[in-house]
Amino acid sequence: MSNETQEERLARILGKDNENEDIGDIDLFPPVDLDELPSSQIEQRPCSSSKTSNQSNIASDITFLTIMDPERRLGIWEYVRNIDKDVLVREYMSLLKSTGFFPEQPDSQLLKESNLVPKFDLSQDCQVKVINLLTNFLSCHNFISNVKQATDCEVTLFQPLTKFYVPQYSLLPGQTFEEFEKYKKMCVLGMQGSAVLGSKFTSELLLLRSFKIINNEVSLQYDSQNECEEVTKHLFLTLFVATRNNYLKVKKTKVIDWKTKQGKVHGSCPGWRKANIDPPSGLKSKYAESLINAVVENKLKLDKITVVAQLDQVNTTAHNNFSIDNKQKRRPPPSRPNGPKDFRKSNHRQNRQKNPMYDRNREISNEINVQTDRFNTNITNNQQ
Repeated sequence: MSNETQEERLARILGKDNENEDIGDIDLFPPVDLDELPSSQIEQRPCSSSKTSNQSNIASDITFLTIMDPERRLGIWEYVRNIDKDVLVREYMSLLKSTGFFPEQPDSQLLKESNLVPKFDLSQDCQVKVINLLTNFLSCHNFISNVKQATDCEVTLFQPLTKFYVPQYSLLPGQTFEEFEKYKKMCVLGMQGSAVLGSKFTSELLLLRSFKIINNEVSLQYDSQNECEEVTKHLFLTLFVATRNNYLKVKKTKVIDWKTKQGKVHGSCPGWRKANIDPPSGLKSKYAESLINAVVENKLKLDKITVVAQLDQVNTTAHNNFSIDNKQKRRPPPSRPNGPKDFRKSNHRQNRQKNPMYDRNREISNEINVQTDRFNTNITNNQQ
């Protein structure tokens, strides 16, 4: 699995033939009989911090996944080895083992063929939680479909922002800018591929959470495990179809021809190359100003004797400049007044100096407070 390229992982997990399928065209989850699985693979993982125990747990999870998903269609395959480091991966595996539910989107047409009538209705709280989860699942599904098609067509969906100072950037050879653009494109396509694989995992986790919420409520009404599983799948399918119908009504979907779509990554050549004019020649540097001024003002003669005499001073000057730069970057701690009273006095003093009307404003404010107190006192006396 570690030898696979990103393109091979995308093709294996998402499938090259399912790029243009609509929401709801995939078959309902294949049933998994937990009785056929070894009990050691279904039991909860014991807590252990040793490396050997972690490796054993990962091997047990891989064995469980191999039995449940021999074709490796699930997104958990990319992250199962991080199960002891990632809480979401642990949650995914826990839900997968406890429910035995294969998290793929169901076929909406199967609801028409179902004759099952549950003896109770789900609570409003349960329905609200599941609808939110399934709506987010549909958003992830659309994201995966669009980004995967764009990545397959090598269409970049964003322009990365880089802050990298290169001296005399405008004089770099043209091949350098072509390589910059190529590496930017590789970076964006790699991020898009990783986003597709990660969103595949997220969408499946949302389905598992939804199924678990429904199953918890159904298990309180049915004693038979088989009957409970059938009712849970029926109610899950019902809520999924209802959520999908609403999603298609409110969500505006764009049909994009990714084969003709232009990518967002573009070259960052200097202006003179785009305008096809002569390259710049009159270059200046602020670090050369002192030497140039000395030459222009005839204060320094650049001959062999003068230049050689300056060699002994170069290392000392460079060291002093380095030390000064470091000291300048270290800001001294702010001086704070001793106590809140001194702090207020300091603020008043500064305000008087900055604003001549500060004292007058304070007098007006005090007069308003006095008048207000008198008014309140008169009202109280009249009421008595």
